[in-house]
Amino acid sequence: MGDDYLLTRVEVESKGNRLHNSRLYLKPDNGIRFVPVRHFDKQDYLYVKNDWRGRTFLIRFDKLGLVARHIRINVKGSHDPRFAELRIWG
Repeated sequence: MGDDYLLTRVEVESKGNRLHNSRLYLKPDNGIRFVPVRHFDKQDYLYVKNDWRGRTFLIRFDKLGLVARHIRINVKGSHDPRFAELRIWG
């Protein structure tokens, strides 16, 4: 992201593919490695939006309050995820 930021929320949208086993990792600029922050396993998604473009699934990592420069998100799906959008609040 270019600099260290205080993150409050990270959202990931996927088109047509349900995401599960999602894990968010953060690393500050002076960090040696990525640190796991949040993990979703049973609640695969927070909402599903059906419209003329198809289904969209959303996972939200909320109330973070952590400083990071680098973000990594690992997910699994029933087939290859087609990410639609990544939103970061800070």
